[in-house]
Amino acid sequence: MLKKVLLGIGGLLVLLLVVAYLLPSKVHVERSIVINAPASKIFAEVNSLQKWTAWDPWSKKDPNIQDIYTGPESGVGNTNTWKSDHKDVGSGSQTITESVPNETIKSKMLFGDAGEEYGEAAGFFNFTAEGENTKVVWGMDMDLGMNPMARYFGLMMDGSVGKDFEQGLTNLKAHVESLPDEAPAVVETAVGDSLKTETVN
Repeated sequence: MLKKVLLGIGGLLVLLLVVAYLLPSKVHVERSIVINAPASKIFAEVNSLQKWTAWDPWSKKDPNIQDIYTGPESGVGNTNTWKSDHKDVGSGSQTITESVPNETIKSKMLFGDAGEEYGEAAGFFNFTAEGENTKVVWGMDMDLGMNPMARYFGLMMDGSVGKDFEQGLTNLKAHVESLPDEAPAVVETAVGDSLKTETVN
């Protein structure tokens, strides 16, 4: 009887392993929202990781999250290394790797403590004008490799990470739409012995 049980358990483990390698090795998560604001106004709130605390879902889940910022204050090289004891936040780092003003932002994300990372993902934001509004797409791509457990975990990522993206975009929309309108630029031009003042929107 014991032998049959052991053989059954062994067979089940083999079956689970075989099924794991039939599962997708790559994960793509993407969500979008339309924000009543120009792309430049939204871009500024995403292109600096220091500003994420005003809208990202993980800072809301753990107000005690520890953030350490390095590199420039915005754009390529801007890095945030975070640490949290919250089970839905954990530890990791994110670095902006590409920044095209008002169009796209790409980043590299490492999950886990430094030196013990257990996953890497490529994040991105795309901004597209829709009349006076802007469509914002927040997404992530991840290669799970040959790790069978990671592939099973990958089946749940769209639901779990996607839910965070949806909440984050909702927070971002509320945050950006509550900000004051961008002040128009004032340009002074010399006209003879006097200055001509013009307002440029």
